[in-house]
Amino acid sequence: MDEQSEKSRFKAEKAEKSAALKAEKAERAAIIKSDKAEKAAKQKAEKFFFEGVELRIRSSIEQKLASLMCGANFFGEPKNIQALADGTGISRAAIRKYTICTNGGSEAAVPSAVALCKIADYFHVSPNYLLGYSEDEADTALREIDNAVKVTGLSRETVKMLSRLKDDAQNDDGLALALRTLDTVAKSAASEILIRDKH
Repeated sequence: MDEQSEKSRFKAEKAEKSAALKAEKAERAAIIKSDKAEKAAKQKAEKFFFEGVELRIRSSIEQKLASLMCGANFFGEPKNIQALADGTGISRAAIRKYTICTNGGSEAAVPSAVALCKIADYFHVSPNYLLGYSEDEADTALREIDNAVKVTGLSRETVKMLSRLKDDAQNDDGLALALRTLDTVAKSAASEILIRDKH
Protein backbone atom coordinates (compact mmCIF):
# COMPACT_ATOMS: atom_id res chain seq x y z
CA MET A 1 0.00 0.00 0.00
CA ASP A 2 1.48 3.33 -0.95
CA GLU A 3 1.71 6.39 1.24
CA GLN A 4 -1.16 8.16 -0.55
CA SER A 5 -3.55 5.22 0.04
CA GLU A 6 -2.49 5.05 3.68
CA LYS A 7 -3.27 8.73 4.16
CA SER A 8 -6.63 8.33 2.42
CA ARG A 9 -7.54 5.35 4.59
CA PHE A 10 -6.46 7.17 7.76
CA LYS A 11 -8.45 10.25 6.68
CA ALA A 12 -11.52 8.11 5.96
CA GLU A 13 -11.27 6.36 9.35
CA LYS A 14 -10.88 9.72 11.06
CA ALA A 15 -13.91 11.10 9.24
CA GLU A 16 -15.89 7.96 10.11
CA LYS A 17 -14.97 8.23 13.82
CA SER A 18 -15.81 11.93 13.79
CA ALA A 19 -19.19 11.24 12.17
CA ALA A 20 -19.87 8.45 14.71
CA LEU A 21 -18.97 10.80 17.61
CA LYS A 22 -21.19 13.55 16.17
CA ALA A 23 -24.08 11.09 15.76
CA GLU A 24 -23.59 9.82 19.32
CA LYS A 25 -23.43 13.37 20.64
CA ALA A 26 -26.59 14.32 18.70
CA GLU A 27 -28.37 11.22 20.01
CA ARG A 28 -27.41 12.09 23.62
CA ALA A 29 -28.55 15.68 23.09
CA ALA A 30 -31.88 14.41 21.69
CA ILE A 31 -32.35 12.10 24.70
CA ILE A 32 -31.54 14.93 27.13
CA LYS A 33 -33.91 17.26 25.28
CA SER A 34 -36.62 14.58 25.30
CA ASP A 35 -36.07 13.93 29.03
CA LYS A 36 -36.26 17.68 29.75
CA ALA A 37 -39.46 18.01 27.71
CA GLU A 38 -40.97 14.97 29.46
CA LYS A 39 -39.97 16.36 32.88
CA ALA A 40 -41.42 19.79 32.02
CA ALA A 41 -44.66 18.20 30.83
CA LYS A 42 -44.86 16.11 34.01
CA GLN A 43 -44.24 19.18 36.20
CA LYS A 44 -46.87 21.12 34.27
CA ALA A 45 -49.38 18.27 34.70
CA GLU A 46 -48.60 18.00 38.44
CA LYS A 47 -48.94 21.76 38.86
CA PHE A 48 -52.26 21.69 37.01
CA PHE A 49 -53.44 18.76 39.14
CA PHE A 50 -52.44 20.35 42.47
CA GLU A 51 -53.89 23.72 41.45
CA GLY A 52 -57.12 21.88 40.68
CA VAL A 53 -57.06 20.11 44.06
CA GLU A 54 -56.33 23.39 45.86
CA LEU A 55 -59.15 25.13 43.98
CA ARG A 56 -61.59 22.31 44.83
CA ILE A 57 -60.59 22.36 48.51
CA ARG A 58 -60.79 26.16 48.68
CA SER A 59 -64.23 26.08 47.05
CA SER A 60 -65.46 23.31 49.37
CA ILE A 61 -64.32 25.14 52.51
CA GLU A 62 -65.95 28.37 51.32
CA GLN A 63 -69.26 26.67 50.51
CA LYS A 64 -69.42 24.41 53.58
CA LEU A 65 -68.41 27.20 55.97
CA ALA A 66 -70.96 29.58 54.46
CA SER A 67 -73.68 26.93 54.80
CA LEU A 68 -72.74 26.13 58.40
CA MET A 69 -72.61 29.82 59.34
CA CYS A 70 -76.01 30.42 57.71
CA GLY A 71 -77.67 27.91 60.05
CA ALA A 72 -77.30 24.45 58.45
CA ASN A 73 -75.40 23.29 61.52
CA PHE A 74 -75.56 21.35 64.77
CA PHE A 75 -76.94 24.40 66.61
CA GLY A 76 -79.76 24.90 64.11
CA GLU A 77 -79.15 28.63 63.99
CA PRO A 78 -76.91 31.07 62.09
CA LYS A 79 -73.49 31.82 63.54
CA ASN A 80 -71.74 35.09 62.74
CA ILE A 81 -68.01 35.68 62.56
CA GLN A 82 -67.87 36.86 66.19
CA ALA A 83 -69.61 33.71 67.46
CA LEU A 84 -67.26 31.49 65.45
CA ALA A 85 -64.23 33.47 66.68
CA ASP A 86 -65.40 33.15 70.30
CA GLY A 87 -66.10 29.44 69.91
CA THR A 88 -62.83 28.54 68.19
CA GLY A 89 -60.27 31.07 69.40
CA ILE A 90 -59.54 32.02 65.78
CA SER A 91 -59.39 35.75 65.10
CA ARG A 92 -62.30 37.44 63.34
CA ALA A 93 -59.87 38.71 60.67
CA ALA A 94 -58.74 35.14 59.89
CA ILE A 95 -62.32 33.83 59.77
CA ARG A 96 -63.28 36.71 57.47
CA LYS A 97 -60.55 35.53 55.07
CA TYR A 98 -62.08 32.02 54.95
CA THR A 99 -65.62 33.11 54.10
CA ILE A 100 -67.21 33.97 50.74
CA CYS A 101 -69.81 36.56 51.63
CA THR A 102 -67.60 38.80 53.77
CA ASN A 103 -64.47 38.53 51.66
CA GLY A 104 -65.56 41.07 49.05
CA GLY A 105 -65.48 38.53 46.22
CA SER A 106 -61.71 38.07 46.34
CA GLU A 107 -60.22 34.59 46.66
CA ALA A 108 -60.73 33.19 50.16
CA ALA A 109 -57.77 31.91 52.16
CA VAL A 110 -57.40 28.24 53.06
CA PRO A 111 -57.26 27.75 56.85
CA SER A 112 -54.32 25.99 58.47
CA ALA A 113 -54.85 22.39 59.59
CA VAL A 114 -55.24 23.56 63.21
CA ALA A 115 -57.79 26.26 62.29
CA LEU A 116 -59.70 23.80 60.08
CA CYS A 117 -59.92 21.29 62.96
CA LYS A 118 -61.11 23.99 65.39
CA ILE A 119 -63.85 25.06 62.97
CA ALA A 120 -64.86 21.42 62.38
CA ASP A 121 -65.00 20.74 66.15
CA TYR A 122 -67.08 23.86 66.74
CA PHE A 123 -69.68 22.85 64.14
CA HIS A 124 -69.55 19.12 65.11
CA VAL A 125 -68.37 18.00 61.66
CA SER A 126 -65.11 16.42 60.52
CA PRO A 127 -62.30 18.28 58.77
CA ASN A 128 -62.93 15.92 55.83
CA TYR A 129 -66.44 17.32 55.53
CA LEU A 130 -65.09 20.88 55.23
CA LEU A 131 -62.49 19.72 52.71
CA GLY A 132 -65.19 18.04 50.61
CA TYR A 133 -64.03 14.46 51.17
CA SER A 134 -67.07 13.17 53.07
CA GLU A 135 -70.85 13.29 52.95
CA ASP A 136 -73.03 16.05 54.31
CA GLU A 137 -72.22 15.58 57.99
CA ALA A 138 -74.03 18.74 59.01
CA ASP A 139 -77.30 17.09 57.94
CA THR A 140 -76.23 13.89 59.69
CA ALA A 141 -75.58 15.79 62.95
CA LEU A 142 -79.01 17.42 62.72
CA ARG A 143 -80.63 14.03 62.07
CA GLU A 144 -78.84 12.59 65.12
CA ILE A 145 -80.23 15.40 67.28
CA ASP A 146 -83.73 14.80 65.90
CA ASN A 147 -83.38 11.06 66.61
CA ALA A 148 -82.25 11.76 70.19
CA VAL A 149 -85.26 14.07 70.66
CA LYS A 150 -87.61 11.35 69.37
CA VAL A 151 -86.04 8.59 71.49
CA THR A 152 -85.70 10.53 74.76
CA GLY A 153 -88.57 12.98 74.57
CA LEU A 154 -86.16 15.73 75.61
CA SER A 155 -86.26 19.09 73.89
CA ARG A 156 -83.92 19.87 71.01
CA GLU A 157 -82.15 22.49 73.14
CA THR A 158 -81.57 20.00 75.99
CA VAL A 159 -80.12 17.40 73.59
CA LYS A 160 -77.81 20.03 72.06
CA MET A 161 -76.68 21.22 75.50
CA LEU A 162 -76.00 17.65 76.66
CA SER A 163 -74.01 16.99 73.49
CA ARG A 164 -71.93 20.13 74.04
CA LEU A 165 -71.37 19.15 77.67
CA LYS A 166 -70.23 15.69 76.54
CA ASP A 167 -67.70 17.26 74.17
CA ASP A 168 -66.46 19.68 76.83
CA ALA A 169 -66.21 16.86 79.40
CA GLN A 170 -63.39 15.27 77.40
CA ASN A 171 -61.05 17.96 78.79
CA ASP A 172 -62.72 18.58 82.16
CA ASP A 173 -62.78 15.83 84.84
CA GLY A 174 -65.29 17.73 87.00
CA LEU A 175 -67.68 18.07 84.09
CA ALA A 176 -67.21 14.39 83.19
CA LEU A 177 -68.14 13.43 86.77
CA ALA A 178 -71.20 15.72 86.64
CA LEU A 179 -72.33 14.04 83.41
CA ARG A 180 -71.92 10.55 84.91
CA THR A 181 -73.99 11.68 87.91
CA LEU A 182 -76.64 13.14 85.60
CA ASP A 183 -76.69 9.84 83.69
CA THR A 184 -77.16 7.87 86.94
CA VAL A 185 -79.96 10.19 88.10
CA ALA A 186 -81.70 9.99 84.69
CA LYS A 187 -81.52 6.15 84.71
CA SER A 188 -82.85 6.00 88.26
CA ALA A 189 -85.73 8.39 87.49
CA ALA A 190 -86.60 6.47 84.30
CA SER A 191 -86.59 3.16 86.21
CA GLU A 192 -88.88 4.56 88.92
CA ILE A 193 -91.31 5.91 86.29
CA LEU A 194 -91.36 2.55 84.46
CA ILE A 195 -91.96 0.64 87.72
CA ARG A 196 -94.74 3.07 88.72
CA ASP A 197 -96.41 2.72 85.29
CA LYS A 198 -96.47 -1.10 85.63
CA HIS A 199 -98.50 -0.91 88.87
